[in-house]
Amino acid sequence: MIRCTIIDSAQWDYHTVIETGNYGLINSCLFVGFQSQGTFAVPDASEARFQYSGFYGFEDSTLFSNGTPPGIGIIVTTNANGDSTDTYYNLFRDPLFVNADAGDYRLSAASPCIDAGDPALPPDPDGSVADIGAYPYDQSAVSAPPRPVAQRFALEPA
Repeated sequence: MIRCTIIDSAQWDYHTVIETGNYGLINSCLFVGFQSQGTFAVPDASEARFQYSGFYGFEDSTLFSNGTPPGIGIIVTTNANGDSTDTYYNLFRDPLFVNADAGDYRLSAASPCIDAGDPALPPDPDGSVADIGAYPYDQSAVSAPPRPVAQRFALEPA
């Protein structure tokens, strides 16, 4: 799975089954709101491969049903944006959606997921480093702040 956004696994009968084994890499995906007993069921926790992904909102659940994969969730490094991550550059912060309550899961301008995806993936449509999740933030649409214009000026002798 690459560049996915999965919200509230409780909608999927309380469990999301992700077959990782030897062939499944979860890369630059966003998992949010897995409350109400949502878990990842992986065949063998030591085989699970999650990298450059984001996890948020697991307060009332166990993240992995068969044991946590080694190194996942243990904050030991930072990504290119300077955010704290685990060994595999996974984030554990609020992704700051535009309006999650209204079902708008696009990233807001302040999201830590912007440019935090796998740099080896193809760039986002705006040419920047991959974002985490299915909805890349369009940095080309952001205009520079207007330059200040002097309202008054005067010439004084030296």
